[in-house]
Amino acid sequence: MAIVGDTIRLKAKFYTWTGVVADPENIKLRIFNSYRKQLGEDIQIGHEHRVEAGTYQYEYTSTGQEGSILFFEFSGTLEGMPITNRSKVPIEWIKPSK
Repeated sequence: MAIVGDTIRLKAKFYTWTGVVADPENIKLRIFNSYRKQLGEDIQIGHEHRVEAGTYQYEYTSTGQEGSILFFEFSGTLEGMPITNRSKVPIEWIKPSK
């Protein structure tokens, strides 16, 4: 869970058909709101976002436009085929009480 205004580390790990971790080409990141409407433009993901083989991350600051869930999608080309990795992060306005 994240709070509006937090910086969230979005991550994706890519694998070949045989389960080997691999680096795709032409990686893009898309951010979507709770209604799956894309927010902003595609974000180009390059070597500076690479954590290790096949693993990429991007630091995104929640703006409040996401609604209650931020969806994100890393996509690219691996072995000549499109590959997509999607996930979600719940977004709250305030931190729930314990």
